[in-house]
Amino acid sequence: MKRNYLIFIVVAVICLAVFAQADVIIKQKTSIESSAIMNIEINGVEYIKGDKNYNSSSTNMVGGMMAMMGKKTTSEFIQITRLDKDVIWDLDPQNKTYSESSLASLQQMMAGTGQTPESENEDETSEYNWTLDVKTSDKDVEINGFKCTGIIGKATGINKNNPEDKMRLTYEYWYAKDVPGLDELEDYHNKFSKATGFDITMPRQHVQKIFNKYGSQFDKMTEKMQGVEGYPIKTVILVESTKGVEGGEGDYGEEMPPGMKEMLSGLSNKKQSQKSESDMIKVFSLSNEILSIEKKNVDDSKFEIPEGYKKKETH
Repeated sequence: MKRNYLIFIVVAVICLAVFAQADVIIKQKTSIESSAIMNIEINGVEYIKGDKNYNSSSTNMVGGMMAMMGKKTTSEFIQITRLDKDVIWDLDPQNKTYSESSLASLQQMMAGTGQTPESENEDETSEYNWTLDVKTSDKDVEINGFKCTGIIGKATGINKNNPEDKMRLTYEYWYAKDVPGLDELEDYHNKFSKATGFDITMPRQHVQKIFNKYGSQFDKMTEKMQGVEGYPIKTVILVESTKGVEGGEGDYGEEMPPGMKEMLSGLSNKKQSQKSESDMIKVFSLSNEILSIEKKNVDDSKFEIPEGYKKKETH
C-alpha cells in the first residue's frame, strides 16, 4: 500500500538522519501514526566510537489495523557501520544471523528512497487554496534537557469547490547548539559523507520528496531549516483533514479482505470522535526526538558481530 510505503521510508530516513562519533551515546524515540492503518513506536540507541557506529532499535506496533490483525507487535533491529572496514552489518537478533553490505550500497539505497512511482508524485492537493505561516520560536524551549530553538510551519488548505473540505499540515523542527560531543558529530559526518557520498542534509530532502503528494507546502515550510546551525533534537510532522480517511478503506478498495472493512470502519469512527478543536481529523503524524546524548567510553567489542551469529546466505 502507498501509505505503508510512505511510513517505512520515513522511518528509514529518520534512522539514517542521526549519526555521531567518538564515544558518544544517543537515545531517541520515534512515533508514527498513519490514519487507521498503524500506530508504531520506535526506541533506539546509538553507540559511536571513532569511525564505528552501532545502532539498535526496537519497533512496537501499539495500535491500528495491523496490530488488531495480530501482526507481530515487536521487532528488533541492529546495524553496525564500520567506516574503517567499508562495511555495514545488519543483525537479526531473533534468528542470530547477519547480512553484510558495502557503504556504497547504502548510497544506492538512499538514492532509491527519493524516487517514487510517477502516480505517487502527483500533487493531490492542487484543488486547495493554501495559506502558509512559517516562523522561528520567540523563545527557547527545553526539550529533554536541551535548550532548543524551533522553526514552526503551518499550511492550511481550503478546497476551491467545497469550503467545508480543509487540510492542515504542521511542521516543527527543534534544534540545539549546546550538545555534548557536537564537534565529534560533525567530524563523523564529514568522514561518513566522504566514504558514502551521502550528505547528512539529504534526509530533509527525502522527506520533502516523500510528501510530494501534499504539493510544495512542505518544501516551503522547510526552506528556513536549510543552513540552520545546530543538532536536531525534535521533529514533528502532522497532517490533518476534515475528511479524515475517506471511506476508511485505504488502498484496498473492493479487494479488501473479509472483515477488514468493518475493522477499518470502527477505527475510522474512533478517529471521528477524536477531532481537534478546529474539527480536523489526524491523517498522519510523525514525531522523532532525542532523549539524551552523552559522552562515555564504549568498548570496541560493541562494534563487532556478536558471538554465535551466522552470516545469511546470498542468492
